[in-house]
Amino acid sequence: MRYLALDIGTTTIKGMVYDGEGKALSFAEGKTKSYSSEPDFMEKDAEESYKVILGVLRRLIQEVKKEKQTIGFISLSSYMHSLMAVDSDGEILSPLMMWNDGRSFKYALDYKHNVIGQKIYENTGTPIHAMTPLYKLMWIRDKEPEIFEKAHKFISMKEYLLYKMTNEFAIDHSMASATGMFDLKTLDWNELALSEIGIKKDRLSTPCPTTTIFNSMTIKFQEAIGADVPIPIVIGATDGCLASLGSHGTKKNTGVVTIGTSGAVRVISDTPLIDREARTFTYILDKEHYVSESATNNGGVVYEWMKELVGDSDDLDLSLSKSQPGAKGLIFLPYITGERAPYYNSKLRGSFLGLSIHHSKHDLMEAAIEGVSFALKEVYDILSSLVPEVDALYANGGFIKSEIWIKRLASILKKKIIISDQGDTALFGAYLLGLKAIGVINSYEESEPYFQGERVYEPEQSEVLDELFLIYQEAVSKNVLILEKLSSLQDNRL
Repeated sequence: MRYLALDIGTTTIKGMVYDGEGKALSFAEGKTKSYSSEPDFMEKDAEESYKVILGVLRRLIQEVKKEKQTIGFISLSSYMHSLMAVDSDGEILSPLMMWNDGRSFKYALDYKHNVIGQKIYENTGTPIHAMTPLYKLMWIRDKEPEIFEKAHKFISMKEYLLYKMTNEFAIDHSMASATGMFDLKTLDWNELALSEIGIKKDRLSTPCPTTTIFNSMTIKFQEAIGADVPIPIVIGATDGCLASLGSHGTKKNTGVVTIGTSGAVRVISDTPLIDREARTFTYILDKEHYVSESATNNGGVVYEWMKELVGDSDDLDLSLSKSQPGAKGLIFLPYITGERAPYYNSKLRGSFLGLSIHHSKHDLMEAAIEGVSFALKEVYDILSSLVPEVDALYANGGFIKSEIWIKRLASILKKKIIISDQGDTALFGAYLLGLKAIGVINSYEESEPYFQGERVYEPEQSEVLDELFLIYQEAVSKNVLILEKLSSLQDNRL
């Protein structure tokens, strides 16, 4: 028997085939594009992404056929906070608004300073920010009223895929809890949030537990992926929840740090963790596990941008080895795509401070990855105020390819960082969730035998990084208004 995990990522669709003991056998991936037609807009063509998904699944299923094996399930993982309108036949009515789409900024700002917004946060666990589908829906209602009225459902990319697979509109509790419209206590759509938009819950998908299995794969989809028989579909969870699960996140006194396109720190708890200042997310993994997260918009996207900007063809570690901790007194505020925690301000912008004639492109790269790490330090400090007993952080995401970045982050966070040898942790988490769904394991605490080895990085004391972090925080507080003004100028000129 083989098991297939699929992760819908911001830039990459990934799939993995596992055996019954957790060994990864086959991997496939495909790239998708995002489009920005106006300032603050970030969209995808959902049909284009769907075709990439089909290609990934076809390649993996062909590998399983070569082994003459059957597939026990396809378990799903996906990015959060996307939104588009579809009609009753699942036909797309609008582009897919991505998590980093900031056009609903003004709506979020209005609710950030009123009691209704605070009440919605307390009920849903989703911070008040332009990324949240709640505020995206308000924008559609006011700016595209024809689409708003015509729409049968408002759904995410993952829901669109599930509809293509099964002809059913459903959403798992984990994805629903990232919308700003889902009540963590009742496990249903929050009436206050919906009333603020002016819709009924029948215009959203039906919520269901993350371990729900759909045995209703359509013949059309089955043929599209080259499967000989229908395959059970485990609805799964968000990529953040599953990356935490797949990184040993259920182990006591540990957390998870991720740097992919964006960055986040997460802890798994048995109850929701609600921050009084509304700086944390709380997502549902299942009724016994909640994933609390604080996140930055700016992770690997900063590295990719910098690499193109300075024309650095070196391997990241090679480039960083040509600089030094502290980048010779250079600081980078990494907010090139606005920011989530702790500022929740999509109008923040990036900035180098302290640049001199003595700095090289390698120093700029060093400052950039330190800036991302400082942002994660601020994020970590928020969570540590709610869960102070975290002793170590399991790390995942593309940044773990760089030993120097891992070491810098460990020094800045002053925490042990552990790298598991599972490969892609969101995919592995989806696999573990699938095993629980079909009853192979009864709890995630039983998943220990499926994990492989790990590497441990101890934090090193660095006075220069400690000092720069304090300067970094001061620089942010003193430059917020300037960065917002520059953002407005960009909006008018781009």
